[in-house]
Amino acid sequence: MKLERERRLSFVCLCNSYFDPDRGWIALFTEVGKWISKLTTKELQALLKRIPKEIDRRKQQEKSKLMEDIAQLASKHGYSLRNLIGKAPRSAKRKKARKRKPVAVRYRHPEQVKLTLTGRGRKPLWVTKWLGAGKTMDALAV
Repeated sequence: MKLERERRLSFVCLCNSYFDPDRGWIALFTEVGKWISKLTTKELQALLKRIPKEIDRRKQQEKSKLMEDIAQLASKHGYSLRNLIGKAPRSAKRKKARKRKPVAVRYRHPEQVKLTLTGRGRKPLWVTKWLGAGKTMDALAV
């Protein structure tokens, strides 16, 4: 635990001391890469578990800050967020799928009765082979 805390502190010091305004973040990432290579597998796994949590925490902070800024801007102009945003329009609600009637079979394979085609959509492989053999769709008509 003490070693982990020391490494964490060394990482913070590393970030503060190696950020070069002239070279930018590249120099910092180079040093961070060196620091990471010194970690044990267990420490890397612990770091990996903490990263998504930290990202979520920061996103939430940014979102809260943004909401506060927007609320202040709206109140400055005499509005509230509810006045500006309002309720979702009715068109945004999901429409129910209508029930379709089954379509009658228009084409059937002469030897294999289970192979059928309604004439809608993409042609099945058996129809493509049938047409490739020089035969016509009229021969398949029901």
